[in-house]
Amino acid sequence: MLHEVARHDEAVAVLMDVVASRLGLSVQESWRVRLQPVAEALAMPAAGESLNVFRRQLESERLDTPAWRRIIAAVTIGETRFLRQKSWFRQIERLALGPLIRRCRQQNTLSLRLWSAGCATGEEPYTLALMLRELLPDFAAWRIEILATDIHSDALEAAERGEYDARQLRELEAWQISRFFVPSGRSRFTVAPELRQGVKFRILNLSEHAAAGSDNGDGSFDLILCRNVLIYLTPPVQRSVATHLVGALKPRGWLAVSPAEASAEWFKPLTPVNAAEAILFCNLPAALRPAGLVVHPVEIVTPPASVTAVIGQPRVLRFAETDPSAKLQELRLLADRGDLAEARTQCQALLAADRLNGAASLLLAEICSELNDLPAAYETARQAVYLAPSSAHAHFLLAGALSRLGRGAQARKALAVARTLTDTATTVADQARSL
Repeated sequence: MLHEVARHDEAVAVLMDVVASRLGLSVQESWRVRLQPVAEALAMPAAGESLNVFRRQLESERLDTPAWRRIIAAVTIGETRFLRQKSWFRQIERLALGPLIRRCRQQNTLSLRLWSAGCATGEEPYTLALMLRELLPDFAAWRIEILATDIHSDALEAAERGEYDARQLRELEAWQISRFFVPSGRSRFTVAPELRQGVKFRILNLSEHAAAGSDNGDGSFDLILCRNVLIYLTPPVQRSVATHLVGALKPRGWLAVSPAEASAEWFKPLTPVNAAEAILFCNLPAALRPAGLVVHPVEIVTPPASVTAVIGQPRVLRFAETDPSAKLQELRLLADRGDLAEARTQCQALLAADRLNGAASLLLAEICSELNDLPAAYETARQAVYLAPSSAHAHFLLAGALSRLGRGAQARKALAVARTLTDTATTVADQARSL
């Protein structure tokens, strides 16, 4: 019996290795549990040459086969919603879509091509389509293409069906739901035909695609959204995919990622353009890129009344035998799956055990902001700034919390520090708006 268990553990370990190498994902210890029933369902061989044959089979199979569907469902995150973090999308609209539309009108070329990389069940590309419907009163005169890609075949099929629970529409206004969705059952809504127009879904493994140096068969893009995708990849794959995304942009095109992924080093030679709750990169011509960077002293932020304080009273959890970085990654996965309350509780417990963990404070600030708990978002962002004063992301979170609390002057001050830390104390945004 013990021998059988050992052989099964070996099989799961091989499966984890194939998943990591094929998809470029950073291995998570939680995969071991999630992939065990998958290995059993696939009747995976347990030892010897047959195990090597199975490995080679998985390495060569398409990602839309039954085996890979099961595997990808176990190791990826599909929880999302329309207009997720509304303020982030509004910055995309202001900094990227607005200038793009203006330039198209000036050049009399009414055409836009967008790419949602890692689209999950389709909420993000449909959100882009909704935003463009609102921004373009003459939408019918435009040629709009939105490519939506993901590695998860089941998620893409759900996206093409376009039917969603009311919970996934909670960020939308009532009039938006009435105009762009059709009731299809109790608390269920289906995307209206006019919102589907121009949205194309396709299975795509970004890791393999970038490594092969492939294009997307559709040319280059005016705007690419690749949000909360790179953070789950291994460092070499992160750089490879980032380079690929840069190469897929048109001149003066825009790339939007999550703040946690906004590494200027990855996306050279793109120029960072920052707002209170978003960081974008613009493919500016060399002549318009900042010639020099001015770095000012970073303001020292006074600590909160108690740096060790956490919001609420977390239940006692034991982290003594857990790798803190691995635990933090698991908590980020939990938050991205949509279980924000549980992620918050566990993050608070992690901070109770490691009171000076700046990365955990950053994550807790993000979670509180996502939960729209503004006082907690402010306090945790403030704590994150104190623990990691050189973190641009921490200052961006603080600026966003202050802005939403109506403290505009302080928000602008925090934003200025964040811009200094990301080497963008320039007038790039003004230049971009004039393109």
